[in-house]
Amino acid sequence: MLARQGGFASERQMTSARPGDSPEVAPWLPTLTSLMFFAEAAWRIAAPGTSAPQRASAYFNAANFLALGMLGLCCVYWPTLSKWLPRRDENENEIEEKTQQVELENSPSLRDTEQRVVVESGEATPSDEGGGRPDGAPEGPDAVPRGQQTEDVRPAAKAYLSSLTAFLVFMTVTNHVVKAFSEASLDRGLPQTEGVESFVTGAAWFLLTDQKSFIATLFLLTGLYCPEILDRKGLRGFVINAQVRLGGAWVLYSALLGPLTIMWGLDYLSLPLKYLYSSGPTWAVLWLLNFSIAYALIAQIAPTVKWSMPHPFVLLLAGLALSGVFYGMTVAAGDSRWNYFGTMNKWNYAVALYIPFFTVGVVGGRNDWLKSVEEMPAWVVWPLRLIVLGFWVTFFLATAQVTIPIPGLSLDSGLVDSIAPPLYATVVSLNLLLLFNRISSSGKGQSKFMSNMGGAAYLVYVIQYVPMSVMLISWMEILRAAGVLISYEGTISYTYDDKGEPQLLSKGAVWGGFFFV
Repeated sequence: MLARQGGFASERQMTSARPGDSPEVAPWLPTLTSLMFFAEAAWRIAAPGTSAPQRASAYFNAANFLALGMLGLCCVYWPTLSKWLPRRDENENEIEEKTQQVELENSPSLRDTEQRVVVESGEATPSDEGGGRPDGAPEGPDAVPRGQQTEDVRPAAKAYLSSLTAFLVFMTVTNHVVKAFSEASLDRGLPQTEGVESFVTGAAWFLLTDQKSFIATLFLLTGLYCPEILDRKGLRGFVINAQVRLGGAWVLYSALLGPLTIMWGLDYLSLPLKYLYSSGPTWAVLWLLNFSIAYALIAQIAPTVKWSMPHPFVLLLAGLALSGVFYGMTVAAGDSRWNYFGTMNKWNYAVALYIPFFTVGVVGGRNDWLKSVEEMPAWVVWPLRLIVLGFWVTFFLATAQVTIPIPGLSLDSGLVDSIAPPLYATVVSLNLLLLFNRISSSGKGQSKFMSNMGGAAYLVYVIQYVPMSVMLISWMEILRAAGVLISYEGTISYTYDDKGEPQLLSKGAVWGGFFFV
């Protein structure tokens, strides 16, 4: 494990590791991922697009991919590369390590903490048992300095976090299916057929409640796990793990599954086939990889932050402040393509939600904020639930006034959409963590089904567009076979009225298609 005090790790620290810290994958896999990053960088440079935002984004992606590829190869082959570097005198290493150990052991705060643990638990001190670390961790340069080791996320917490991740992925996939059947009305403004307003209203409400919080919560959950993984695997193992799990998923979709899915759609529409770069839903995977590696590198030189969890109502005030930032960026960005720079899905969301939520996850994971969330009293929990309910009612009225419509109601839906996300995501994340903890601790534990769902969630998120496109086209063909006149553009489908004007599909076709897909 790399020491975070005293600068960068020594050669010995980089080349040796505890058994639990060594990479658990064959070297060829992260090597292949890194080489694929180089290939994607060349692809982005060769076909950067035509507009200024497209070209700038492509060149940024290329630089990003080159950095990820170089870092990945350096970590995989560090034992070999380190032999070419100037070696430090072994005596200097030992003196530095012993000095650091003595300073830590003589720390007054550490002695007070150990004495307090002894008094409260009645356990013997390390000196009583013949020396060694009180937690059983190994000594030496590969151990985490005292006071900086993060306790592993508790098994019970891992269980409900896994279930929560599966739920969020399920809701995200459902979001994309709902959008496929409602986009013709919500984005294109096509006339509705009789009875279909029930689906359009529900779809608009669901998209508002889902899009403004669930991806931010996924960034939060990823941040929660980062400190534990870094402490357990070390910098080298952390980077290799991220390259395989996140980087591998990114290159799999953007270089293979995404382009093939586009080609499948082009062929169905009888258009010229093109092998096009596509990020699809894995834009979030790419930025989770960037954030995770940035954290791991910063953690090598930054001091450990010891910070107890603020009161939930204080977090709501922080969410309110971020809502102001979000509003300002939304007004400034408008519909500009620069808001998608670097394959980010809207930078107003990144600055006001994804980056803060990931950072809070890291700090919370380092200081076990989950325990504070799990122990929130009822007088705090119920106001949080009522706030969520208030947001849901507001979102419903903002959509129903247009889709139903509701006479006399003039709620500024644009203002709601430009202010609500950060505050709403904050209160929803707290409620979801508490809800899944209560379900997990109800005595039933995590079911085998939810355990399997948690294991499969990440794969489902990455490949979701492939089966979705197949099922969408299959449904279109079923409708055509039934004599329905239908047009299909990507994920948008519609029919025609008696005058030949485009309009939404019938109520039965929309609801049936939604459940079919």
